[in-house]
Amino acid sequence: MTRRVVVVALAALLLAACGSISNTKKVTTWVEQSSFTSSKTTLLNDAKNASNALSNLSLSANSLHTVCGVLLVDAEAANSALPTPDQQATSLLSKAYNAMGDGANTCYKADSNTAVRSRAKAYLQQGATDLALGAVRLRVAEGKSP
Repeated sequence: MTRRVVVVALAALLLAACGSISNTKKVTTWVEQSSFTSSKTTLLNDAKNASNALSNLSLSANSLHTVCGVLLVDAEAANSALPTPDQQATSLLSKAYNAMGDGANTCYKADSNTAVRSRAKAYLQQGATDLALGAVRLRVAEGKSP
């Protein structure tokens, strides 16, 4: 009886190993389930809106806070979908989301200070660059051309 249980358990482990999902499929599934493409588009649009707002020195502090707050919420939402099944993509996307969050927080504090506004824009640019690199890495991990 005990031998039969051991044999069944070993057979179940072997079958489970045969049915494992490839890393490529895991990445594709993550991209779909996390709504990565939509999230990426939203973040890039938010960053563009924030950058435009930061360039407009006549924009009120309340309006600037609103634009920056939207970016922060969306960056945090995107970050909550991490990690990906691919460590390199996770690292790049984490850097992107953190830079976007840093840009949003700096934007929120900028008011009429042009130096702080410039620093916020630099964070947003870095975030957009890292987001693009993360997107390319995901495509490669999915077995697609960049």
